[in-house]
Amino acid sequence: MAPSYGGGRRNLFIWLITRKAPKVLWLIVAAISILVLAGPTKLVSKEGVEVQGRIKCISLDLSFSMRETGRSKTGRSSVEVIKDVTIPFVEKRAATDFITVTVFGGKSFGPDNGDATVLVRPTQNAEFIKNQIKKIKPGMVGSYTSIGEGIFTCLSSMLDQEFETHQIDRFRLRESLEKEEWNYPTLVAKKIGRMRNMIIVLFTDGVNNAGIEPLTMVKFVRMLGIKMYFSV
Repeated sequence: MAPSYGGGRRNLFIWLITRKAPKVLWLIVAAISILVLAGPTKLVSKEGVEVQGRIKCISLDLSFSMRETGRSKTGRSSVEVIKDVTIPFVEKRAATDFITVTVFGGKSFGPDNGDATVLVRPTQNAEFIKNQIKKIKPGMVGSYTSIGEGIFTCLSSMLDQEFETHQIDRFRLRESLEKEEWNYPTLVAKKIGRMRNMIIVLFTDGVNNAGIEPLTMVKFVRMLGIKMYFSV
C-alpha cells in the first residue's frame, strides 16, 4: 500500500523511522523509550513546590500488519511485544503519572480515512490501564495505519481541559491540520502555551497510509512543547 506522504520531503529522520526501520530497531527503540520515560519527574507549581507527575500518552498502531510474525525471530507479533513492554511501564509510572492510551488504524487508504480512539483517558488506575491494553487486537479500528490520527487523538485526550478552557474547536483544528493550513493551529498553540509536562510514545511497525500526515502532527506537537518518542 502506498503511503500518504512523500518520502523525500521535510524530515528525513522521521521518514526513515516510519518507513525503513527494521524489526530489531523497533525493539531497541521501544526499550530505550520506556527506560527514559520511567525516570522520576519533579515540577514546580505556581502555588508552591510539590512533586507532580507528567501526563503520558501511549498510542498504539492496531493495523493488520501488527499481527504479523513472519519478520520476528521469536515468532511473536508486534502487538504481543507492545503488551510486554507497556504493561511493566504502566505498573511503575501510574503511581506518579497520569496515563492515557489511544489506538489508531483506518478503514481504507487515503488522508480522509484514518481513524483513532481513546482507549483510556488520563488516569492513575494501573490495573484498569493494564486490563485495557491486554484486550487490544489488530484491526480493532481498521486494517490501515494512521500515525497522524494517533498523535492528534493523544493531544485531544491529554489537552481535554485546555481545549475546554480556551474554547478550542477540535473539528476546525483537525481540518486545518489535515489541509496543512496553519493559521488556526498557530492560534491554538499560542492560547494553550507550552505543555512541557506531557509526553507521547507512539508504537507502530507500518507505513502510514491513511489520515493526517504524520509530519504535520509532529510539527504541531513541537509547537506545543510536547515531547514525542517513536517506537518503530
